[in-house]
Amino acid sequence: EIHATELTSADARYFGYRAGAALAGLTNMQKISEPTVRLRRIAVDSPGAGAGTALLRDVVDWLFETSDAQALDLRVRPGNRRARHVYGREGFIQGGGDDLLGEGMILTRPEWAALSRRTSA
Repeated sequence: EIHATELTSADARYFGYRAGAALAGLTNMQKISEPTVRLRRIAVDSPGAGAGTALLRDVVDWLFETSDAQALDLRVRPGNRRARHVYGREGFIQGGGDDLLGEGMILTRPEWAALSRRTSA
């Protein structure tokens, strides 16, 4: 019910990630028209196979290349070390919105632009 309502919201975006013909992951963003966009959820079919990193990079690049967003924030469950490692490797630092449950992380536009994967291309 929550996703059905959000699918029709102008302030949310859902993205799928394909590996061949199969759906390998999905994510959604909220507050898409605000300066700080929220990465609400990211899920992949096979954790540890690289789909989550690829999906994260694609949606982060899409956000900063196609919008005026200044930051992307998210929350990580305290025990989710794998996610925290991936987010940290991709430029996220501790921080984020006050309304986050869990541990907030944030990636700003300048930090995204300075990522070595972007500057070495």
